[in-house]
Amino acid sequence: APLQNMKKSKFKIVFSINSSSTGERKTNFKIPADRLKRVLEKKYDMEIIFVQMYELKMMEQIELMSTTSILVTVCGGGAVSAAFLPKGASLLVFFNEEEGDGHTPARLDWDMFNNLGYIRTHWLPRVRSAIRTKIDDEAFVKLVDHELDIISHL
Repeated sequence: APLQNMKKSKFKIVFSINSSSTGERKTNFKIPADRLKRVLEKKYDMEIIFVQMYELKMMEQIELMSTTSILVTVCGGGAVSAAFLPKGASLLVFFNEEEGDGHTPARLDWDMFNNLGYIRTHWLPRVRSAIRTKIDDEAFVKLVDHELDIISHL
Protein backbone atom coordinates (compact mmCIF):
# COMPACT_ATOMS: atom_id res chain seq x y z
CA ALA A 1 0.00 0.00 0.00
CA PRO A 2 1.27 3.51 -0.72
CA LEU A 3 2.44 5.52 2.27
CA GLN A 4 -0.33 8.07 1.74
CA ASN A 5 -2.93 5.33 2.11
CA MET A 6 -1.54 4.07 5.39
CA LYS A 7 -3.11 4.93 8.71
CA LYS A 8 -1.45 8.11 9.96
CA SER A 9 1.16 6.99 12.46
CA LYS A 10 4.78 7.60 13.31
CA PHE A 11 7.28 7.81 10.48
CA LYS A 12 9.21 4.57 10.69
CA ILE A 13 12.94 4.89 9.96
CA VAL A 14 14.61 1.50 9.79
CA PHE A 15 18.37 1.04 10.01
CA SER A 16 19.47 -2.32 8.65
CA ILE A 17 22.51 -3.02 10.82
CA ASN A 18 25.40 -5.46 10.56
CA SER A 19 24.01 -6.82 7.30
CA SER A 20 27.39 -8.15 6.24
CA SER A 21 30.39 -9.70 7.87
CA THR A 22 32.54 -7.82 5.35
CA GLY A 23 34.60 -5.19 7.20
CA GLU A 24 33.36 -1.79 6.05
CA ARG A 25 29.84 -3.06 5.25
CA LYS A 26 29.35 -4.23 8.82
CA THR A 27 27.90 -1.21 10.58
CA ASN A 28 25.45 -0.37 13.33
CA PHE A 29 24.66 3.24 12.20
CA LYS A 30 24.62 4.35 15.86
CA ILE A 31 26.25 7.76 15.36
CA PRO A 32 24.03 8.97 12.48
CA ALA A 33 20.90 7.54 14.13
CA ASP A 34 21.66 9.30 17.42
CA ARG A 35 22.20 12.60 15.63
CA LEU A 36 19.03 12.10 13.61
CA LYS A 37 16.97 11.53 16.73
CA ARG A 38 18.51 14.47 18.55
CA VAL A 39 17.90 16.92 15.67
CA LEU A 40 14.57 15.76 14.22
CA GLU A 41 12.57 14.16 17.04
CA LYS A 42 10.78 17.43 17.87
CA LYS A 43 9.94 18.13 14.23
CA TYR A 44 8.55 14.71 13.28
CA ASP A 45 6.69 11.97 15.10
CA MET A 46 9.14 9.22 14.20
CA GLU A 47 10.24 5.82 15.35
CA ILE A 48 13.82 4.66 14.78
CA ILE A 49 14.26 0.91 14.51
CA PHE A 50 17.51 -1.06 14.32
CA VAL A 51 17.21 -4.50 12.78
CA GLN A 52 19.44 -7.30 11.58
CA MET A 53 17.47 -8.51 8.57
CA TYR A 54 19.01 -11.97 8.60
CA GLU A 55 17.45 -12.57 12.03
CA LEU A 56 13.94 -12.03 10.65
CA LYS A 57 11.90 -14.53 8.68
CA MET A 58 11.06 -13.45 5.16
CA MET A 59 7.45 -12.62 6.06
CA GLU A 60 8.63 -10.50 9.01
CA GLN A 61 10.98 -8.60 6.69
CA ILE A 62 8.15 -7.96 4.22
CA GLU A 63 5.79 -6.78 6.98
CA LEU A 64 8.44 -4.43 8.40
CA MET A 65 9.42 -3.00 5.01
CA SER A 66 5.81 -2.49 3.93
CA THR A 67 5.30 0.00 6.78
CA THR A 68 8.71 1.71 6.60
CA SER A 69 9.03 5.36 5.56
CA ILE A 70 12.83 5.39 5.20
CA LEU A 71 15.23 2.45 5.03
CA VAL A 72 18.90 3.12 5.75
CA THR A 73 21.22 0.29 4.75
CA VAL A 74 24.53 -0.70 3.20
CA CYS A 75 24.45 -2.13 -0.31
CA GLY A 76 24.30 -5.90 -0.53
CA GLY A 77 22.21 -8.56 1.14
CA GLY A 78 20.50 -6.42 3.78
CA ALA A 79 19.31 -3.97 1.14
CA VAL A 80 17.33 -6.48 -0.90
CA SER A 81 14.31 -6.18 1.40
CA ALA A 82 13.89 -2.62 0.09
CA ALA A 83 11.97 -4.17 -2.82
CA PHE A 84 9.04 -4.36 -0.38
CA LEU A 85 9.04 -0.67 0.60
CA PRO A 86 5.70 1.06 0.01
CA LYS A 87 5.11 3.59 -2.76
CA GLY A 88 6.51 6.95 -1.67
CA ALA A 89 9.14 5.56 0.72
CA SER A 90 12.83 6.46 0.61
CA LEU A 91 15.90 4.25 0.47
CA LEU A 92 19.31 5.49 1.61
CA VAL A 93 22.02 3.08 0.46
CA PHE A 94 25.58 3.46 1.66
CA PHE A 95 28.36 2.04 -0.50
CA ASN A 96 32.11 1.78 -0.06
CA GLU A 97 34.09 3.64 -2.68
CA GLU A 98 36.92 1.11 -2.88
CA GLU A 99 35.27 -2.25 -2.42
CA GLY A 100 34.43 -3.32 -5.97
CA ASP A 101 36.63 -4.81 -8.69
CA GLY A 102 39.61 -2.60 -9.37
CA HIS A 103 38.90 -0.55 -6.25
CA THR A 104 35.78 1.02 -7.76
CA PRO A 105 32.48 1.52 -5.92
CA ALA A 106 30.60 -1.72 -5.29
CA ARG A 107 27.07 -0.70 -6.16
CA LEU A 108 25.75 -4.22 -6.11
CA ASP A 109 22.09 -3.24 -6.25
CA TRP A 110 22.50 -0.17 -8.49
CA ASP A 111 20.29 -1.18 -11.43
CA MET A 112 17.51 -2.64 -9.34
CA PHE A 113 17.06 0.27 -6.93
CA ASN A 114 17.51 3.01 -9.52
CA ASN A 115 14.70 1.49 -11.58
CA LEU A 116 12.17 1.11 -8.76
CA GLY A 117 10.05 4.10 -9.75
CA TYR A 118 7.84 3.97 -6.66
CA ILE A 119 10.60 4.82 -4.14
CA ARG A 120 13.28 7.51 -3.99
CA THR A 121 16.77 5.99 -3.83
CA HIS A 122 19.83 7.89 -2.64
CA TRP A 123 23.35 6.45 -2.97
CA LEU A 124 25.72 7.72 -0.29
CA PRO A 125 29.45 7.05 -0.12
CA ARG A 126 30.37 5.38 3.15
CA VAL A 127 32.87 7.48 5.03
CA ARG A 128 35.13 5.58 7.41
CA SER A 129 34.56 6.65 11.00
CA ALA A 130 38.18 7.77 11.30
CA ILE A 131 37.68 10.45 8.63
CA ARG A 132 33.96 11.23 8.96
CA THR A 133 33.29 14.87 9.70
CA LYS A 134 30.46 16.86 11.24
CA ILE A 135 29.53 17.90 7.70
CA ASP A 136 28.92 14.24 6.75
CA ASP A 137 26.57 13.79 9.71
CA GLU A 138 24.78 17.08 9.04
CA ALA A 139 24.27 16.18 5.37
CA PHE A 140 22.72 12.85 6.38
CA VAL A 141 20.31 14.54 8.79
CA LYS A 142 19.35 17.15 6.18
CA LEU A 143 18.67 14.41 3.61
CA VAL A 144 16.42 12.52 6.04
CA ASP A 145 14.68 15.78 6.98
CA HIS A 146 14.06 16.47 3.28
CA GLU A 147 12.69 12.97 2.68
CA LEU A 148 10.39 13.14 5.73
CA ASP A 149 9.12 16.50 4.49
CA ILE A 150 8.24 14.94 1.11
CA ILE A 151 6.63 11.90 2.71
CA SER A 152 4.61 14.07 5.11
CA HIS A 153 2.98 15.78 2.12
CA LEU A 154 1.92 12.63 0.28
